[in-house]
Amino acid sequence: MWDKYSFDNFTVRLARNLNEIKAAQRLRYDV
Repeated sequence: MWDKYSFDNFTVRLARNLNEIKAAQRLRYDV
């Protein structure tokens, strides 16, 4: 049972985590 605020918060957090993972991979490949 998600209200809209909780669901949006979850989605934003998930997207942010994915971006951090991509950034970390990019840094690793650049080195």
